[in-house]
Amino acid sequence: MPSIAPFIVDGKVYAIPYANDFRIGYYNTVQYSNANITNAPTTWDEVYSNSKILKESGIVRYPLSLPLSATEPTTTTLIWLSLAKYGKVFNDDGSLDKEAVLGTLEFINNAVKEGLVDPANITSSGMDTYRKITSGDASFIVGPTSFVSRVNNTNESKVVGQVMPTRLPGSTNVSQYTFALPEGLGILKLSENKQSAMKFIEWFNSEETQEALNLVQNTIPTKTKVLEKIIADGTLKNTGALLEQSVTIKSPFPNGVPVYYTQMSDSIYNAINKMVLGQITPEQAYDAIDKTVNELNAQNN
Repeated sequence: MPSIAPFIVDGKVYAIPYANDFRIGYYNTVQYSNANITNAPTTWDEVYSNSKILKESGIVRYPLSLPLSATEPTTTTLIWLSLAKYGKVFNDDGSLDKEAVLGTLEFINNAVKEGLVDPANITSSGMDTYRKITSGDASFIVGPTSFVSRVNNTNESKVVGQVMPTRLPGSTNVSQYTFALPEGLGILKLSENKQSAMKFIEWFNSEETQEALNLVQNTIPTKTKVLEKIIADGTLKNTGALLEQSVTIKSPFPNGVPVYYTQMSDSIYNAINKMVLGQITPEQAYDAIDKTVNELNAQNN
């Protein structure tokens, strides 16, 4: 169960994930082929250059879709993109890694300035930015694992059979890491029904329930055994690198998710949103985020 990693701190398991929600790449194979691009991108430089080719050839107006609004998905974009491209986001003391975070901010800003990302993403919800891959309005996204099912669901997708999941690009080759955002079930120490709660968790994470959740909610099973089964029996189609990516989950937080995450996230997504609106530079966005992280870190340590 690789996606359990974010719920383990100092060797202790605090919750059990019930959906294997990690970030994975998706690219439209037909649009890439029409642009004479033969392979999925393995680096972020390739994502950028491919997007320029797709745009300049008139195949897709905005080939790359990224969340940019002042909401949580924009924060997680900074985190998974930094982790994928640079291998880290935070230093061991909880401070920002400047090379990674500033480099990621510059990548996002340049993509917006060159018209590779739809300006509507500045105010759109995260889910709407991901759905551009199912509508055919984007050629490449990094998004939730649920889109492995969504892109092949005729009720949701206009590009059934065209989109393939692929490993997250990295700096010089595919990234060694991805970022998981699973929700988990845990038992509070104050619970008066711990045994009943544990039985519910065991049922909710059983192989049968995981298969059923995939059918009705597009959730990806957390257990590798179940994931392998629904791929083998054809329940999940065009899975590409899904299974391969699932074992590369890494927490970006060296000391576990900080207690001040919500306040930090507020600073991150607001700074990015101001940056893509042209109100501040990537350097100023970094400085604003860095100041908040250092202050919060100092207050809580």
